[in-house]
Amino acid sequence: KLADGRPVFGFFCGSQTVNWGAVKIGVGTGVALMIGPDYFGTTDVAYGWGPNKPDTYYSSFYNKASISHLPTLVPVAPGFDDLNPLTGGSCWGGPRRYFARLNGVTWLHRFAMIPPGHYLGLLLVTWNDEEEGTGIETGILSGLSTSAFMVAGTVVKWAAVSSQFC
Repeated sequence: KLADGRPVFGFFCGSQTVNWGAVKIGVGTGVALMIGPDYFGTTDVAYGWGPNKPDTYYSSFYNKASISHLPTLVPVAPGFDDLNPLTGGSCWGGPRRYFARLNGVTWLHRFAMIPPGHYLGLLLVTWNDEEEGTGIETGILSGLSTSAFMVAGTVVKWAAVSSQFC
């Protein structure tokens, strides 16, 4: 839900396949559309994805989000690996896409890249698929430790520390 009370409906698809202007007219002003990822056209809410993307993807996304002034879900991913061990390619066909988890360093680095600002929320970029290496349910394997943990009302604050992270 947005601050103005509108529910948000998200769509994970290409922006070229649908006439989003017509969709917005059809649903009226009582609904916020989240179209994407990485779409800043007729959408009401922006979000990024890119679990297998380099730092330049995230920097570009944050710049576009800042310019758009849209409510934004900030993407954070632990890494990515869609290797199909039987073919050596992607589990979905095509070439393998890979971004190393680095024992939790990638996870921390993605958090550290978030520029100061007011965001709608945090988007944990995971399919929860073991075959894509994005699962977080079992934890982020690492040499990480939690340095502090505090709960104040509805806010949870913690810090993860790694000797490998700069």
